[in-house]
Amino acid sequence: MPKATTNISAAKHYSLGVDAYVQATSPLRRYSDLLVHRQLLTSKYNKNTYSEVDLVSFIDQNNIRSKEIYELIRQDRRYSIAKWFARSNSNIYETIFIRLLNSRDFVFLFHFIDLSMDIAIVVKDLRQISFGKYLSLQLYKVDLDSLVVYFEVNKYH
Repeated sequence: MPKATTNISAAKHYSLGVDAYVQATSPLRRYSDLLVHRQLLTSKYNKNTYSEVDLVSFIDQNNIRSKEIYELIRQDRRYSIAKWFARSNSNIYETIFIRLLNSRDFVFLFHFIDLSMDIAIVVKDLRQISFGKYLSLQLYKVDLDSLVVYFEVNKYH
Protein backbone atom coordinates (compact mmCIF):
# COMPACT_ATOMS: atom_id res chain seq x y z
CA MET A 1 0.00 0.00 0.00
CA PRO A 2 1.44 3.40 -0.93
CA LYS A 3 2.35 5.80 1.88
CA ALA A 4 -0.09 8.66 2.47
CA THR A 5 0.91 12.02 1.04
CA THR A 6 -0.35 15.57 1.29
CA ASN A 7 -0.60 17.45 -1.96
CA ILE A 8 -2.49 20.26 -3.64
CA SER A 9 -3.71 17.96 -6.45
CA ALA A 10 -6.43 15.38 -6.05
CA ALA A 11 -5.13 11.84 -5.86
CA LYS A 12 -6.63 8.39 -5.49
CA HIS A 13 -7.03 6.87 -2.05
CA TYR A 14 -5.72 3.33 -2.28
CA SER A 15 -7.67 1.52 0.44
CA LEU A 16 -10.93 3.49 0.03
CA GLY A 17 -10.85 3.07 -3.75
CA VAL A 18 -11.89 6.66 -4.51
CA ASP A 19 -10.44 9.01 -7.11
CA ALA A 20 -10.16 12.03 -4.82
CA TYR A 21 -9.88 12.31 -1.07
CA VAL A 22 -9.37 14.99 1.55
CA GLN A 23 -8.77 14.35 5.23
CA ALA A 24 -9.63 16.84 7.94
CA THR A 25 -10.38 16.48 11.61
CA SER A 26 -10.74 19.24 14.15
CA PRO A 27 -8.95 22.40 12.99
CA LEU A 28 -7.55 22.65 16.51
CA ARG A 29 -5.72 19.35 16.15
CA ARG A 30 -3.40 19.88 13.19
CA TYR A 31 -2.42 22.91 11.17
CA SER A 32 -3.04 21.02 7.92
CA ASP A 33 -6.64 20.43 9.04
CA LEU A 34 -7.05 24.16 9.66
CA LEU A 35 -5.92 24.81 6.07
CA VAL A 36 -8.41 22.28 4.70
CA HIS A 37 -11.25 23.90 6.67
CA ARG A 38 -10.29 27.37 5.45
CA GLN A 39 -10.06 26.18 1.84
CA LEU A 40 -13.47 24.49 2.01
CA LEU A 41 -15.16 27.49 3.62
CA THR A 42 -13.67 30.06 1.24
CA SER A 43 -14.56 27.87 -1.71
CA LYS A 44 -18.13 27.45 -0.45
CA TYR A 45 -18.61 31.22 -0.23
CA ASN A 46 -16.76 31.95 -3.52
CA LYS A 47 -13.99 33.86 -1.82
CA ASN A 48 -10.30 33.81 -2.62
CA THR A 49 -8.38 30.89 -1.25
CA TYR A 50 -4.66 30.46 -0.66
CA SER A 51 -2.48 30.58 -3.74
CA GLU A 52 -0.92 27.38 -5.05
CA VAL A 53 2.53 28.67 -4.06
CA ASP A 54 1.35 29.39 -0.50
CA LEU A 55 -0.25 25.96 -0.18
CA VAL A 56 2.85 24.16 -1.42
CA SER A 57 4.92 26.13 1.08
CA PHE A 58 2.48 25.32 3.93
CA ILE A 59 2.50 21.62 3.01
CA ASP A 60 6.30 21.44 2.79
CA GLN A 61 6.73 23.16 6.16
CA ASN A 62 4.06 20.97 7.73
CA ASN A 63 5.65 17.77 6.40
CA ILE A 64 9.05 18.75 7.82
CA ARG A 65 7.57 19.61 11.23
CA SER A 66 5.44 16.44 11.27
CA LYS A 67 8.49 14.25 10.65
CA GLU A 68 10.42 16.02 13.41
CA ILE A 69 7.56 15.62 15.88
CA TYR A 70 7.04 11.96 14.94
CA GLU A 71 10.73 11.24 15.53
CA LEU A 72 10.65 12.98 18.94
CA ILE A 73 7.58 10.98 19.97
CA ARG A 74 9.19 7.76 18.75
CA GLN A 75 12.41 8.45 20.69
CA ASP A 76 10.46 9.41 23.81
CA ARG A 77 8.47 6.18 23.63
CA ARG A 78 11.64 4.10 23.19
CA TYR A 79 13.26 5.85 26.16
CA SER A 80 10.18 5.37 28.38
CA ILE A 81 9.92 1.67 27.51
CA ALA A 82 13.63 1.03 28.07
CA LYS A 83 13.56 2.92 31.38
CA TRP A 84 10.46 1.01 32.50
CA PHE A 85 12.03 -2.38 31.76
CA ALA A 86 15.24 -1.30 33.50
CA ARG A 87 13.24 -0.51 36.67
CA SER A 88 10.79 -3.41 36.44
CA ASN A 89 10.69 -5.97 39.25
CA SER A 90 9.66 -8.74 36.85
CA ASN A 91 11.93 -10.28 34.30
CA ILE A 92 9.56 -12.88 32.76
CA TYR A 93 6.84 -11.67 30.40
CA GLU A 94 4.06 -13.47 28.56
CA THR A 95 3.97 -12.32 24.94
CA ILE A 96 2.47 -12.97 21.54
CA PHE A 97 4.71 -12.84 18.47
CA ILE A 98 3.52 -10.31 15.88
CA ARG A 99 6.26 -9.97 13.27
CA LEU A 100 9.92 -9.59 12.38
CA LEU A 101 11.00 -5.94 12.07
CA ASN A 102 14.71 -6.24 11.28
CA SER A 103 16.35 -9.59 10.51
CA ARG A 104 19.91 -8.22 10.59
CA ASP A 105 19.60 -6.92 14.16
CA PHE A 106 17.07 -9.55 15.36
CA VAL A 107 14.41 -6.96 16.17
CA PHE A 108 10.92 -8.37 16.57
CA LEU A 109 7.53 -6.93 17.43
CA PHE A 110 5.81 -8.66 20.36
CA HIS A 111 2.56 -7.97 22.15
CA PHE A 112 3.18 -7.95 25.90
CA ILE A 113 -0.04 -9.36 27.31
CA ASP A 114 0.16 -7.94 30.86
CA LEU A 115 1.19 -4.51 29.55
CA SER A 116 -1.33 -4.47 26.67
CA MET A 117 1.40 -3.01 24.46
CA ASP A 118 3.16 -3.91 21.23
CA ILE A 119 6.89 -3.41 21.75
CA ALA A 120 9.88 -3.77 19.43
CA ILE A 121 12.60 -5.79 21.16
CA VAL A 122 15.75 -7.80 20.40
CA VAL A 123 15.42 -11.53 21.10
CA LYS A 124 18.45 -13.80 21.30
CA ASP A 125 18.27 -17.23 19.63
CA LEU A 126 14.67 -17.02 18.46
CA ARG A 127 13.87 -19.99 16.26
CA GLN A 128 11.46 -19.73 13.35
CA ILE A 129 8.12 -18.67 14.71
CA SER A 130 4.74 -17.81 13.27
CA PHE A 131 2.33 -14.94 13.88
CA GLY A 132 0.22 -15.33 17.02
CA LYS A 133 2.54 -17.77 18.79
CA TYR A 134 2.67 -17.41 22.60
CA LEU A 135 6.09 -17.18 24.27
CA SER A 136 7.45 -16.45 27.71
CA LEU A 137 10.35 -14.06 27.36
CA GLN A 138 13.00 -13.35 29.95
CA LEU A 139 14.55 -9.91 30.21
CA TYR A 140 18.23 -10.24 29.34
CA LYS A 141 19.56 -6.68 29.20
CA VAL A 142 18.45 -3.07 28.86
CA ASP A 143 20.80 -0.69 27.06
CA LEU A 144 19.74 2.84 28.01
CA ASP A 145 22.34 4.39 25.69
CA SER A 146 20.93 2.78 22.54
CA LEU A 147 17.40 2.40 24.00
CA VAL A 148 17.34 -1.31 23.12
CA VAL A 149 15.69 -3.95 25.30
CA TYR A 150 17.07 -7.48 24.95
CA PHE A 151 15.18 -10.68 25.76
CA GLU A 152 15.75 -14.39 25.46
CA VAL A 153 13.12 -17.10 25.13
CA ASN A 154 12.16 -18.55 28.49
CA LYS A 155 9.51 -20.95 27.17
CA TYR A 156 7.67 -21.70 23.92
CA HIS A 157 3.96 -22.43 24.45
